[in-house]
Amino acid sequence: MAGFKKEYGNSEISKITSEDVMAFLTKVTDGQKQSTKKLKFSLLRLFFNFLKDSFDSNIPI
Repeated sequence: MAGFKKEYGNSEISKITSEDVMAFLTKVTDGQKQSTKKLKFSLLRLFFNFLKDSFDSNIPI
C-alpha cells in the first residue's frame, strides 16, 4: 500500500482508472509468480470495494 500511496496519494480516488491500477500492479509484481500477482490484484480490488461501499458509492471500479 505504501507504493500505491506514493504513486497515487495526491490523486482523487475517483480519478484513478483501472488502467492506472493495472499499470501499477504490473510494475510492482514484475518477476513474481502469477498467483502472487492475482493475490495482490484481489487485495487491491477488495480495498477499493470497501472504500466504495463504505464512503462513496460514486467511485467507479
